[in-house]
Amino acid sequence: MDTIPDILKDAPQFSLDNPIAYQKRYVKSMGGRGKKERQADLGKPGAENALGMLAELLDWLDGLEPQTTAESVSLYDKSQAIGAKTTNILAQMDQAMKMQATIDEQKRGYKRPLR
Repeated sequence: MDTIPDILKDAPQFSLDNPIAYQKRYVKSMGGRGKKERQADLGKPGAENALGMLAELLDWLDGLEPQTTAESVSLYDKSQAIGAKTTNILAQMDQAMKMQATIDEQKRGYKRPLR
């Protein structure tokens, strides 16, 4: 919880147990049994809990309101347009600076005729 940004701390959260960790812990606790017996038991502990959590997650997802993507797409398009305009302006400024450098160089090389 300490690593969650402040803006997300009040957002709905859903924690999932890791059934693989349960399986590994269970197999380790059954260390005295044979390999075949341990493999046969693999998946039993935590499987029901994981299935219940999955059902809870799917129920939660099913209850969410659909969100339109039109606004997101519109904002993305605007962002892309701004980026393209910025790139174009920077390229024009670069060309203008190169032209100014060329003009300054030609001015230095220009000699006025004597009167």
